[in-house]
Amino acid sequence: MKSTELRIGNYYDDNGEVRIVNPNTIEEVWTAERSWCKPIPLNEEWLLKLGAVFSFNEHFNFYTLNKIIIIEASKGSFFFKCGDIIVEIKYVHTLQNFVFSLTNEELTLKP
Repeated sequence: MKSTELRIGNYYDDNGEVRIVNPNTIEEVWTAERSWCKPIPLNEEWLLKLGAVFSFNEHFNFYTLNKIIIIEASKGSFFFKCGDIIVEIKYVHTLQNFVFSLTNEELTLKP
């Protein structure tokens, strides 16, 4: 992962353990190539843990998250579509950053 992709509060994989980015994490990733800081692949389990609500119609599965609709085009491939704009979202931290940029709300794990 690149430090420029990270925001405080993002989730990442630290050798199999889920951790939350803090200022020290960003500095450590910035100053050296850190193989321990890996992105978490986005999947249905993570969408639901972050509070997404599953729905479907005759064409596709989709999830509503903070008023944003995320489409599952094929098993494990998630996209945001608005008009002609289509954005693939592959990782949890990317989804967190995307939702924050559109809604100014942080995505966190739901109890």
